[in-house]
Amino acid sequence: MTIVLAATVGISPQVVTETLYATHARGWPWPDRLVLLTTETGRNGIRSRLLEEGRLARLCEELGRTRPRLAEEDVRVVPSAAGELVA
Repeated sequence: MTIVLAATVGISPQVVTETLYATHARGWPWPDRLVLLTTETGRNGIRSRLLEEGRLARLCEELGRTRPRLAEEDVRVVPSAAGELVA
């Protein structure tokens, strides 16, 4: 069974790391994969902070947990009513 953590993310991806920390602290099942729904600005923050700066990997290392999969296609940008990506 694959455990997926789906979350909405605003400008800061801090909600992801806080949710993972709370999941660990409460002893809940650890996710194998993250799926994040956000804006283009949020996607840029996820890329830079969680992935490029390594905050996701660092948190998982500190907690002794495996890093959940977070691929490009797992960060989904919300479309507007006109079908354009929300900035």
